[in-house]
Amino acid sequence: CVKFQVIEIICVYDKSTDNTLEIIQERARMDTRIKVIAQPTNSGVSVARNTSIDMAKGDFIAFVDGDDLLPDDGALADRYDAAVKNNVRICGGSIIMWNPNTDTEEIQSNTTNKFATDGFVQYADWASDYGFTRFIYDRKWLIENNIYFPKYIRHQDPVFFVRAMCLAGQFYAL
Repeated sequence: CVKFQVIEIICVYDKSTDNTLEIIQERARMDTRIKVIAQPTNSGVSVARNTSIDMAKGDFIAFVDGDDLLPDDGALADRYDAAVKNNVRICGGSIIMWNPNTDTEEIQSNTTNKFATDGFVQYADWASDYGFTRFIYDRKWLIENNIYFPKYIRHQDPVFFVRAMCLAGQFYAL
């Protein structure tokens, strides 16, 4: 398993009203892997994500929003290793919906949230438009195919996700 000492963490500050910028700048001073990009104006999540796609230098890119958690320290490395080993453009894992009020998993009737086994999945057979943050994406492939987030106020992630999945045709599931 790849140990992610060589990782690039891009934090795009989009003019929040709290002290987020100071917090991420302090973290960046302590960890040179963290890059801070401060948007000149509040431009929205789409512009922030698109900026990160263009600024990143790594082979794969993952998106982690403020309300997302990775299940363990190896989650991204596992996805990266599987993507490289299986030569895929997109690789992802199961997703757990967590209720912070009860500190428990929310049981979902949606069977697309969890993968029973590791392996290739044809997007046409799975066809979900939700949960893009559980996947990593070949960054250069996104750019070459002009797959970016549309500048919508809401629901921009399904458009990005479905475009990427349809073009890839398949992904590797963990």
